[in-house]
Amino acid sequence: MVLELGLAIWLAWAGRTALPHGAGWWSLGLVGLVWAATFFISVPFHNRLEQGYDYIAIDGLTRTNWLRTLAWTARAGMLGWLLI
Repeated sequence: MVLELGLAIWLAWAGRTALPHGAGWWSLGLVGLVWAATFFISVPFHNRLEQGYDYIAIDGLTRTNWLRTLAWTARAGMLGWLLI
C-alpha cells in the first residue's frame, strides 16, 4: 500500500497537465479513500479480533471491505483507461 500511495502521488504530480480530466488526482483520491477506510474502519475491527473471536468484528470487516474493493476496482479501471 505504501508503494501504491507513492506511485499515485507521483502519477498525480507528473501527469497533472498531461492526463485528461485530472485522472491522476482522481486516482490519488481513490488511494486516499482506501487508506482512510483501512485505518479508520478495518484496523479497529482487526484490533477487536486480537482479543479473540468476535462475530460483530468479522461481520463488520466483511461488510466494510466492499468500500475498499470498489475503490481499488475503480482505480484499476481508471488506470486501465489511461493505458488505452
